[in-house]
Amino acid sequence: EERERNLIEERDREKQNLELLQEELARMEKDMKLKLEGVLKDQEESKKAHHQAEERLRQELDTAEREKRALEKKANEDAMSAQKTHREAQAKFDKALGDNQRSIGLLDREIAELKDAKERLTKAKLAETEALSSKASRLESSLESEKLTSEKFR
Repeated sequence: EERERNLIEERDREKQNLELLQEELARMEKDMKLKLEGVLKDQEESKKAHHQAEERLRQELDTAEREKRALEKKANEDAMSAQKTHREAQAKFDKALGDNQRSIGLLDREIAELKDAKERLTKAKLAETEALSSKASRLESSLESEKLTSEKFR
């Protein structure tokens, strides 16, 4: 009887241990399930954040590429505009240089004509001075001759 009672007690203890172990196992399963759900949730959020970061980077890259193309286009337009401005300025400079050279040529001709006119004028004045001097000499001679004649009449 005692042995049977001991066996029953042992069986009850074993049953109680088994129940405790089953409860512990259920708690552990519940904890593991919650941890797994947390890990899966974290993994999903991480995946979502990674996808959002990739999308943001893709958009930033697209924006940077558009800006780069716009800057390259602007730089090309500016370079072409600068070349056009340079060509126009060079053409104006060449025209002004040609105009100045023509003006210099005209001025050189005018100077040569003025020098020639001055030389002719100087020669004419010299000839006039000589003529006046000759006339004055003749008049002087004539005056002296008149004086002599008038003295003879007196």
